[in-house]
Amino acid sequence: VLYAVFDLGALWKRLGALKPGRAGRVVVLGEDGRPLKGSAEGFLPDAWRPPTRLSAEGGWLPDIPTTSGRMVGAFADAPSVHWRVLSLQPRDEALSVGSEFAGRAAAFLLLLAGLVGPLAAWFAARLTDPIRSLLAGAERAANNDLSTPVPELAWGELKRLAVAFNTMIGRLREVQDLHIERTLEEKSRVDALVRTIPDGIVLAGFDGRVTFTNASASEMLGR
Repeated sequence: VLYAVFDLGALWKRLGALKPGRAGRVVVLGEDGRPLKGSAEGFLPDAWRPPTRLSAEGGWLPDIPTTSGRMVGAFADAPSVHWRVLSLQPRDEALSVGSEFAGRAAAFLLLLAGLVGPLAAWFAARLTDPIRSLLAGAERAANNDLSTPVPELAWGELKRLAVAFNTMIGRLREVQDLHIERTLEEKSRVDALVRTIPDGIVLAGFDGRVTFTNASASEMLGR
């Protein structure tokens, strides 16, 4: 028969140095759910019995009576030694920490909203302003106004779209100018031909009013 004896005094000393909060304590429970000897002397009442919730592998205990007052705790299994570790903290302290955390969380959310709001507005403006400029440019182009390019102040794909739009407008303007130039050239040729042709030519509207006569017609009609 082999007997092994272990001194847990060092372990209890280390656990005793762990103070959850200002007056909390870490307790080790055995397989029966009772505190191990030396783990909770003078802290848990002698009549203390493990709550039914301790049947789970881990969880939360909302109300534990101790010699230092009512406490809240969390527990978890240590399966290698069939123990259970219970961490206790005074209820008032835990609730005050929770309230303090809630206040800090609310302040953080307000600060975050204060920072994110202007940033979101700035980002939305950088996103929507180029789109508005492109829409305005498209409306001008639809009205045959090709003289004003759109600002290329956007970024990423929107800037590439603005550059492509301006390139398209520039080419359309070149085609328009070339078309006007050719039209004027053809008109000058026709005018020269009509004015110098020996036959008389008279143009009139449906109301009978004369709008054009060439030199031959004016000479024939005496006007």
